[in-house]
Amino acid sequence: MRSSDEMKQVLSDLNLNDLDLESCEVSAHWKDKLLHIIEKYESVFSRDKMDCGEAKGFVHRINLTDDRPFRFPYRRIPPSQYAKLRTVLNEMEEKGIIRKSHSDYASPLVLVWKKNGDLRICTDFRWLNARTVRDAYPLPHQSDVLAALGGNAFFSTMDLTSGYYNVPLEEEHKKYTAFSSPFGLHEYNRLPQGLSNSPATFMRMMMSVFGDENFSSVLCYLDDLMVFAPSESVALQRLEMVLSRLSHHNLKLAPKKCCFLRRSVKFLGHIISEEGIKTDPGKVEAINEIQASDLMEPDGKTPCQKKIRSFLGMVLYYQHFIEGCSAKAKPLFKLTSGAVKQTPVTQGRKPRKKVNYIKLSPADWATDCEEALHTLKRELTKNVTLAHPDFDQPFILAVDASFDGVGAVLSQVLP
Repeated sequence: MRSSDEMKQVLSDLNLNDLDLESCEVSAHWKDKLLHIIEKYESVFSRDKMDCGEAKGFVHRINLTDDRPFRFPYRRIPPSQYAKLRTVLNEMEEKGIIRKSHSDYASPLVLVWKKNGDLRICTDFRWLNARTVRDAYPLPHQSDVLAALGGNAFFSTMDLTSGYYNVPLEEEHKKYTAFSSPFGLHEYNRLPQGLSNSPATFMRMMMSVFGDENFSSVLCYLDDLMVFAPSESVALQRLEMVLSRLSHHNLKLAPKKCCFLRRSVKFLGHIISEEGIKTDPGKVEAINEIQASDLMEPDGKTPCQKKIRSFLGMVLYYQHFIEGCSAKAKPLFKLTSGAVKQTPVTQGRKPRKKVNYIKLSPADWATDCEEALHTLKRELTKNVTLAHPDFDQPFILAVDASFDGVGAVLSQVLP
């Protein structure tokens, strides 16, 4: 069995220094066995952020309702950003993610700057999406995903490197993805973010790889992967199965985002452990920092419907952790209920609905609204743990109704 320093040296020799085995919550014996598996499938791990795989036998197709070309000029950017943009475009071209284009189509480029100064290339595909036939392939419901984790003690999470870029585009359809920039016209060789069917295609691809194991030993949600198991030995068997399939299908993982053999992990905005599911403290802290003034119009006195809806969206993501969440949030819901209407507008060539917000008055922010805001934030700080359901035991269904609404609670008595 190798020592900790010897394991670090092996990872260094493989150019996988970003892979963290020190944080594995198992003995050195199991860490060594995990390292043997990593050595066997070391090609599955990317060496840089552009080192993504290329799925075998799988392509993304773009079917249009109207194939008449559209051309939009690039959006001007400060000359100070030219050097970074040129570098990123060259890197993407060298890695085969994009190529120079002679397409009749052109969508505008969008630059997204990260906090660390890195640049991510995106494209405004609204006009292409307006003409795209939608793929009906579903994404799994997050509640269904999280309900499959009971009876397990060891968890491993992984992310595919540059997720969508692992999927190649149909050769004849690459021209539709062309984008303009100060450096000319390029088009994608790989599936970009922003296409209306990108999530459906990616989920279909992941299910073609792991569908027979989904919900039983693996959870797939787009490019997020989790392997769960009741013991160390089973966990390693399942991890080897996952790495083997990724290798076979030429898909790659981001080493920095791999968390192997942990007792608790972050997944889909929750903390998962053998005991159950908790809220992510980081996300709760962000919600807790929101003050009433953050929900107001620029005048600081008038409640803003858009901001209130955004706040409620963050809270409702964790509504299962707040007893009587809807009742507690009722005063805030009243500020949005009946005050938002859907108006058809034209987006490209396809009608699309737009939310119009009606301006409220300062008097609409009553005392009960302030109380609701503080109550919801306080409830989220209670650090509630929801137990994993046991599908071999009976459930209790309680229902109720009033003039304010209807409700139901599904619960279970656990040992």
